[in-house]
Amino acid sequence: MIAGFLVLLMSVAVSVVLYQSFRVDIVLLYRDLFQAYSVKDDGKMYDAYVIYPRSHNTEATFVEYFVYQIMPDILENKCGYTLCIYGRDTYPGEDKANAIEKRIQKSRRLIILLTQQLINCQELNYDQHIALYNALIQNDTKVILLEMEKMGSYENLQESLRYIIKRQGTVKWKEQHTVHPQSSNSKFWKHVRYHMPVTFRSSDSANAG
Repeated sequence: MIAGFLVLLMSVAVSVVLYQSFRVDIVLLYRDLFQAYSVKDDGKMYDAYVIYPRSHNTEATFVEYFVYQIMPDILENKCGYTLCIYGRDTYPGEDKANAIEKRIQKSRRLIILLTQQLINCQELNYDQHIALYNALIQNDTKVILLEMEKMGSYENLQESLRYIIKRQGTVKWKEQHTVHPQSSNSKFWKHVRYHMPVTFRSSDSANAG
């Protein structure tokens, strides 16, 4: 009995270690294999609203290229998500504050790109305020933090962001990711997809398959 108990205990311990090591892959595989065929009816329009530091220079930054090119290619074209990106999914003449608030409320996730520029960029304060209010006060929207640059200490970030980082950490972009950014199966994109909401297939797509 003692030997059997020890074997059982070791089996459980090994299973826990394996799950922790391959948790992201296991969850993504489970979603792919057992995803329900249904239609989202939560009243949301977007899977994620993207907050990023916008440059005032005429020269495009890598972060802007990431937001407008790489991210839509991976998450929208290859994974079936719907993103809301300020500037791409807003219309001329719209009230900026009202447009931001409505679209954040219509989003299931908030993706915030952390860079050194974001810390000092005053233009994004309203985005951050509304986003973090929905995430922390209303407890309505989950935040995904993408650390695009080495931040070093987080002391200069606002307290609400530091709280989220302490609670759930960040998904770190590394230089080697730029070699094959189009791969949705890279470690970085797997972690992003893990934090994204489950994508639901419609019955039409099921029948087509």
